[in-house]
Amino acid sequence: MEVASLAPGVYAADVVLPTTGESEVQVSLRTTEFDNPVRTVTFEVP
Repeated sequence: MEVASLAPGVYAADVVLPTTGESEVQVSLRTTEFDNPVRTVTFEVP
């Protein structure tokens, strides 16, 4: 999905989640030409 830069170090994207409860999202960030670390973030949707 496309992410917009709102300010230095602040990014946003529109996401529609199908249901409430606990969700996970994988986030990756290309830091160099070869490095692209991926992290999984868990959050609660009320």
